[in-house]
Amino acid sequence: ENDQIYNNNSANIPLTSVLGSFTNPTYYDNTFAVSGQAYGPTSSYNRITQTVLSDLSQFSLNQASSIRRSAGAFYDANERIYAGYLQNVISFGKLRLQTGVRFDAADTSFLANHIATADPNDPTVTPTNPRISPITQSSGYFNALPSIQAQYLLEKNTNLRANYSQGIARPNIGDLVPTTIVDPNASPKTVTEGNPNLQPTKANNYDILIEHYFQPLGIIQGGYFYKQLSNPIYQ
Repeated sequence: ENDQIYNNNSANIPLTSVLGSFTNPTYYDNTFAVSGQAYGPTSSYNRITQTVLSDLSQFSLNQASSIRRSAGAFYDANERIYAGYLQNVISFGKLRLQTGVRFDAADTSFLANHIATADPNDPTVTPTNPRISPITQSSGYFNALPSIQAQYLLEKNTNLRANYSQGIARPNIGDLVPTTIVDPNASPKTVTEGNPNLQPTKANNYDILIEHYFQPLGIIQGGYFYKQLSNPIYQ
């Protein structure tokens, strides 16, 4: 990837000058129609590109941001997930218990970039000539996630269910990459980096449900659920 980021010096490009011909009369049931017309036309990427390239004097290349964006986008990531599940079901008259536990482990490794835009001991390191050096880092985690479900037969074709389970939501790979950008010339000084030690968001799930099966077809259900999250991931 080799991103090029430009600053707008004096360009004034109205959307009407880069419209394409694409329309969609069925887009979201024509919810976005204007004055009875179908959704569109939309902007054309090719026309935008042509308009910008036709007069580059209106723009200036932001070389520092381009290098940081491109170098930060290069990384190798390897993630392995190991999982297993145990389950047991026991019945006591009208009561049925289903218990289980899921074992979940992850092992990740990364090769990314450390990008320094200045160095007090090396004046050749500048925002337009940053020092880019490799970073290697790995991390992992293990979770045992239990679950239990109880089903009670209130009467023929009518059940009451109660359930508790634990689950996880894994962090995005892009949030784990340990790319580091150090800019001591910024005000205030800044360091931007990914966090390979992010743990998954864990949820405690509680459900209760009553259901009645009609004969020969049909079902009516009513229920309540509650989800309790820990370790939420945020910027």
